[in-house]
Amino acid sequence: MCGELDRSAGKRELRRRRAAAFGPLAGPSSRVRRVVRRRASGSSMVAFLGALVIGAVLGVLPVRGADPGLYRSNAAGMALETIGEGAREEHTYVLEVDEEPGNADSVRRVERLTRKGEPYRLVEAYLIEGRTEREVIEEMGERRVRHFDDEGRLAEEEIEGRDGETEYVTYRYDGTRRIERIVADGEGKE
Repeated sequence: MCGELDRSAGKRELRRRRAAAFGPLAGPSSRVRRVVRRRASGSSMVAFLGALVIGAVLGVLPVRGADPGLYRSNAAGMALETIGEGAREEHTYVLEVDEEPGNADSVRRVERLTRKGEPYRLVEAYLIEGRTEREVIEEMGERRVRHFDDEGRLAEEEIEGRDGETEYVTYRYDGTRRIERIVADGEGKE
């Protein structure tokens, strides 16, 4: 019995020394550990949301569907900041967005991206009731014609490469998940 008292007193002394050296987190209390875990997960969520907001503000996240106008941009074609017509020469990448109304609820949207004043990428999107139906992308000698289904998913793509060869890509879905991508050359061979 005397040995048990010595051991428990020794453990108490060890806990006291740890607490003095490392603070309240040094003890074996599960309550303290739970609080620390909650704080860590809460702070990581705050950090994530903060990064998301900062990313959106700085234009790190892609911004599609910018209002018609002229924008400072980057190689990805993001609308980072509205600029005036005279500021074109001040920026490496400039995005010009135009919209032309079509029949009934259709719109033709044209995004011209220039690099140092030279054409870099052209995107023509044909929208019906706000949903993209067809998109034509011309970039660095390659032309892509993309067709979308009624749910806004990419259904077919026709890719004409710089070498003049054409490739046809068809996409199949199971609900919202893409399950198959079928690629065929210009002769229809998969």
